[in-house]
Amino acid sequence: MVYSPKALEGTPLRRVLPFSHRPLVAIARSARLLCCQHPHRLDIWRLGVAADQDGAALAPGTVLPLQQSRRKAVEIHLRDPGNLVCSAISEDGQWIAASDANKLSLFRLEHNVRWMLKAVVSLGRAE
Repeated sequence: MVYSPKALEGTPLRRVLPFSHRPLVAIARSARLLCCQHPHRLDIWRLGVAADQDGAALAPGTVLPLQQSRRKAVEIHLRDPGNLVCSAISEDGQWIAASDANKLSLFRLEHNVRWMLKAVVSLGRAE
C-alpha cells in the first residue's frame, strides 16, 4: 500500500519496534534460572527438579516426575515504559541486563531465604 503524505497529516507518530530476532529466553544453567523476555517486563523462573531415577537409562522423550516444582522468582518491570529489545542473565544468575531502545538497566539478583532484586545502574536517556 502507498499513502500520500497529505493523507497522513495530523496522524500522531508512533515508534513501532520490529519483532526481536534475538532469543526471548535465556538460561542461567548453574543457578537453574530461566529469564523470559516479554514486551514490557522480564520474568525470572526457578526451574523444577526432577525426581532421581537412580541412574536408570531413559528412553528419549521420557517425562520425569518433578520432585520440586518450578516457581516464579522475580518479575521485573522497567520504570520507563518502552518495549524491551534485549535482555540477558549471567551464568550464575546474579546479574540481569535489560534494554529498550533508549536505556540499558543492570540488576543484581540475590537469594538467601527470599529473592532480592537491586537496580545497580541505568544508562541512557528516558523518553
